[in-house]
Amino acid sequence: MLVIGLSGGTSEKRMAIAQRLEQQGGQQLKAFAILGSRLGDGRARTVERALEGAATGRRPVQGLVFPHLLTAAEADVVRLHGGHVWHLSGPVSGVVAIKHDELLVTDREGGNGRQLDPLEALSEVLLKVQGGHP
Repeated sequence: MLVIGLSGGTSEKRMAIAQRLEQQGGQQLKAFAILGSRLGDGRARTVERALEGAATGRRPVQGLVFPHLLTAAEADVVRLHGGHVWHLSGPVSGVVAIKHDELLVTDREGGNGRQLDPLEALSEVLLKVQGGHP
């Protein structure tokens, strides 16, 4: 299953990117937004349960996008499941560290230098997955 988590930027930008990815993915890619600003282990457990449910539910999906990775624990769950954490332009998360090979993404169409636009980033991730790289 393709898993993408969004960190940094603003809540509005993260949701807009998640919705754009969902539209491009049709029925295969779904956004799963954990709402509320409460931080703690509960958010990471919610990500874990969502991933388990997406794989085994009545309507399995081929991918999930988590628009609001607000804690390092959430990002770790995404990474442990072979997922991809994208770091948005704007305010960088002070909690979710940027790891080697993670993508820098902007909501600006066409990207801007080192930052890819969401569809370019999705293409990069799909090429990695097809090439056998998590």
